[in-house]
Amino acid sequence: MKAYTRRANTWFGIALLATALVVLSSPLASAQTLTGSIVGQVVDPDGLPIPGVTILLESPQLVAGQMEVVTQETGRYRFSTLPSGTYSVIFSLSGFKNLQHEGINISAGSTATLDAALSIAEIEETITVTGESPLVDVKSS
Repeated sequence: MKAYTRRANTWFGIALLATALVVLSSPLASAQTLTGSIVGQVVDPDGLPIPGVTILLESPQLVAGQMEVVTQETGRYRFSTLPSGTYSVIFSLSGFKNLQHEGINISAGSTATLDAALSIAEIEETITVTGESPLVDVKSS
């Protein structure tokens, strides 16, 4: 009878340990697959990386409605832990034209690569000239 009790206790212990491992690892596994990412690199017309580009990410799925990152020295950027949904991305930097991409679909566990090539903005200047005619004194010489 003792051998049967030991075997039953051993199997019960193994089953309890296996159940605990499954229960404890479930939140970790689901947390990893419930979100996605958007990554990429921003370059100029010559293909050189552009650091300092502000990238605005917008979506109703985001708690604040939008997120913002700035490209690194290599021109690379990353948005991590994004909930599944559709996103809009706007790239902007002074001296370059803004670039917008819409309808970027992110699903759980996916990583979308969105590279961007910014074109140089046209320089515009406005000059306003104002003048008044001088007053002429007609009474004195």
